[in-house]
Amino acid sequence: MGAIEETSDEAVRVLSDVDVSGVLDTLRATPPAPRAQRSGHVVNISSEAAEPPLRLQSGADAAERVEAEPDLVRRELDRWRHVALSTGVAETVR
Repeated sequence: MGAIEETSDEAVRVLSDVDVSGVLDTLRATPPAPRAQRSGHVVNISSEAAEPPLRLQSGADAAERVEAEPDLVRRELDRWRHVALSTGVAETVR
């Protein structure tokens, strides 16, 4: 871990090989038909929808996480409300 200027050429090469090889291995492991089918699904949604989603949740697990998010945020706010309120800027009196 370090700034690119401080990293040796060999370390950068190894990291690049791992990144590129990992992507290529993943692509090779996925048969072309399902890969194209999934990609086509996303392209169709984003290019044909009048208002495409900003974030598309794919799969039941993703939908469940999004549905649970408001509860998580509420619990976190309830726990840290005193800190949130203590850092507010006082409104200016008109």
